Parts: sequence; structure tokens; C-alpha cells
Amino acid sequence: LLGVLAGYWIRGTRRPVEKAVGLLAMGALTMVLGLTWSTVFPINKNLWTSSYALFAGGAAMLFLALCYWLVVVRSWYRWTRPFAAYGVNAIAVYFFSELLVLIMYRVRVGTGGAPTIHTALYDYFFASWLAPVNASLAFAVVYVMLWLAAAALLYRNRLFLKF
Repeated sequence: LLGVLAGYWIRGTRRPVEKAVGLLAMGALTMVLGLTWSTVFPINKNLWTSSYALFAGGAAMLFLALCYWLVVVRSWYRWTRPFAAYGVNAIAVYFFSELLVLIMYRVRVGTGGAPTIHTALYDYFFASWLAPVNASLAFAVVYVMLWLAAAALLYRNRLFLKF
């Protein structure tokens, strides 16, 4: 609901600067409400407590205010191109990335007790020279960049997959 309200606010008739300031103020207020409420009803992401919803919604609104200010008020939008490439094919990227993960976890390299494709890639390219937490992060970043490249290729060729 906070996102819907933010959307109505952005679509309103106020000037862009007023919209950005309003989002900033409401985001900060919502975060403070979430933190205050957490003293009675603790923030718990797994349970999606109301204090968590207020706090996370406020943080998201602050980020939206920053993005709105940069893109609409300051006209600084070049950095948004990767997001546009992802956005126009979001469902396709999500579907195919999940499909590839499923394949990587199910298909084994070699015979017998051979590791899965995922384990083999992780061990060879990342765990062989990085600490486990850094190897995991590096693997995730490379995986996201792989799908960004695929999304950019689709975007550049004006291919928009709809499901």
C-alpha cells in the first residue's frame, strides 16, 4: 500500500521538487514509525511484522525519493540504462535465470559422485582463491552481470519478450 500511495503522490500535480521532498519526508517518517513500533512489536522480516513493513517501506520510499530526484529533478538518467534493460524483459530474465539455476543444481559434471555444474563452477572459479563469503558474493555478482549482458543484448536489439 505504501508503494501505491507513493505512486499516487508521484502522479499528482505538484512540482517535481515538491514530490521528491514529500517522498523523502514520508519515507523518513515511515521509517521512524517502524523503529518506534519495533519497541513494542519487533522488526522481523521472516514474519513480515507491521514494524518491519513500515521500516522497509520507509527505506524503499527514501530510495525512491533519491532516484526520483536524480532522474526527474536533476535529469541525471544515464545510470538507469541497465535498469531499463532489465525492466523491459524482467519476467524473461527472471524465468531464464531461475531455469539456469535449476539446471546448474541438477546436472552433474562427470560420472558417479561428480559435482553439479554449480558446485564445479563455484569451486573452480571462485572458492579456489576467495574466502567462502567472498566467493559466494563474487559468484552472485558474476551471475547477475551475465543476465545483465543478456538483458542488454535483448534491449539493444529491441527484443521484448512477453509471457
